[in-house]
Amino acid sequence: MRLITTAIILATSLILACSSTDSGKSENNNDLSTTGSDGDQDIASSDNGTGDTGGDSDVTEDSNGSGSTGADGNTPLACCDSDSDCATGHVCILKDKVCRSEAELSAGKCWTDQHCIGESKCQGVSVCPCEDRCENIIEVVGTCTSVDPTTCQTLDPNSFGPCEAELGIVFDGQNCVTASGCDCGSDCDAFYDTIEACKEACISKDKCADFVPPGCVQSGCPEGQTCDISAGDCVPSNCSCDPETGDVVCTADCGGGVCVTSLQPGNCCTPPDSCDSGMICVKGPNACKDSKALDKGQCWSIENCATGSQCVDVNVCPCDAQCDMEDSPGKCVEKIIPLPVCAPIDPNSFGACDKVIGVVFDGQHCVTASGCDCGTKCNNIFETIDECEKTCSSPNKCAGFKSPGCVDKGCKTGLVCDTTVGCVPSTCDCDAATGDIVCTDDCGGGTCVPKDGDNSSCCGSDKDCLDNEICAQGVCKKDAKPYCWASTQCKAGSLCQFVKICPCGQTCNTEDKPGKCSSGPIVSIGCKALKAGAFGTCEMILGWAWTGTKCEQLSGCGCEPVCGMFFSSQLECMKKCSFPMPQPAP
Repeated sequence: MRLITTAIILATSLILACSSTDSGKSENNNDLSTTGSDGDQDIASSDNGTGDTGGDSDVTEDSNGSGSTGADGNTPLACCDSDSDCATGHVCILKDKVCRSEAELSAGKCWTDQHCIGESKCQGVSVCPCEDRCENIIEVVGTCTSVDPTTCQTLDPNSFGPCEAELGIVFDGQNCVTASGCDCGSDCDAFYDTIEACKEACISKDKCADFVPPGCVQSGCPEGQTCDISAGDCVPSNCSCDPETGDVVCTADCGGGVCVTSLQPGNCCTPPDSCDSGMICVKGPNACKDSKALDKGQCWSIENCATGSQCVDVNVCPCDAQCDMEDSPGKCVEKIIPLPVCAPIDPNSFGACDKVIGVVFDGQHCVTASGCDCGTKCNNIFETIDECEKTCSSPNKCAGFKSPGCVDKGCKTGLVCDTTVGCVPSTCDCDAATGDIVCTDDCGGGTCVPKDGDNSSCCGSDKDCLDNEICAQGVCKKDAKPYCWASTQCKAGSLCQFVKICPCGQTCNTEDKPGKCSSGPIVSIGCKALKAGAFGTCEMILGWAWTGTKCEQLSGCGCEPVCGMFFSSQLECMKKCSFPMPQPAP
């Protein structure tokens, strides 16, 4: 069949050559066709779009629907950019920019993909490109073939005959290349229209080409940064990518690290002053900082601030540490001792503005406060009435409270009130909001003792007790060395502190506990006796503090280094530092 076709092509070429020498009697739009033995039209020539060759055309010559035909092979064909540039019944083959007649196509044949059904593609088309001089070009009509994008067949691009016609793109085992020849034959479905389509199907793309492992343990850090595996972000220590699927799998840990700016550690120091001149040792980080470089109002420590002020919002990298933030000085602000949350606040004390500030507790009720600014009382502002009432108007926390002593309430039958036994305050009050108990600093409350004095546990002196007992706070107590029940058991200059004894004749909820001899000032657990006037001549109120016998409000220029021993109210101070009295059982 290939020999017959070749003979027909040669005969047709001779006829075309003869017709080109005609003096004009034969027009270019006359159709000349040769039919093969099977009755199908194999070769068609000189169809400029005005005629129709019909039949199943596999090979055509110079079929240009634009009306300009190079029949002698010397006249370049006109170009097209779309089907609208072609005559009726013709289509534009965009790859070569030439028009071809659709009438030449039989079932399964094509010039472009639009002639194919479904997912089929037009493969194996070969025509003379526009404005090109193609001598004796053998044009090949394409075939609609089903292309499986996942299937890739390796072909030799030089195995399709000696013809120079471009048949399409094939995969040669390594690359996608253009194949030339006479016919794609049985391999048409292995051809691709473009290099890109071939690469998509045949050359696997590494889906991990752009993958960068997270964290810095694997990938490192840029210059000037270090890898910190203790940073807050959780980054896995190892991640891998599957090049076939692009799936990334990581270890279930947080050891990948984060790149942070590498800052040089500051010079170390020991407070209060071990730095060079003009430098200050910042307590806590224990690093030296230059005070000369500070602007007005800035500070590294309280030493940079005026008396009565404090240094806040300082950020200093600790000695010998690598930090991810630069040091930044703080600012000097007036030292303000906040009031207790439920301290009585006048709702009209915030200025003449009409703006609603919030809700305050006025001592009895939670009310809305208006004004200009909460000022130093912002700690006492609540957002809602409910929040205020839950905090400050809660049920009476003193329910069941009974004041110790017997001077006011008397004693049970068979007992008398004796103010010479023990040390019971004459008056005690309970704060219903907090449950705090405050008592007078005296011993006039009295203790209930038996009328007949037959209670061996009650005493007026050591003579009323056994030989191995001591009379302590009106009660006989056995010797508890090395602890003490009374100061008479301590050396000269020492006092017995922190003793708890249930008053004579009463039943208490807690067990009696001996105290400890101490040569220091009289203090309660967790308190330190402070001396009034020891904090400078300033009139600034520092707060409430234990002075050894009672809680007092102290003033001065600053409380350092004992600020922790100050309290915001007398109630809080008395609760922490006054001697707790045993509570009688109900």
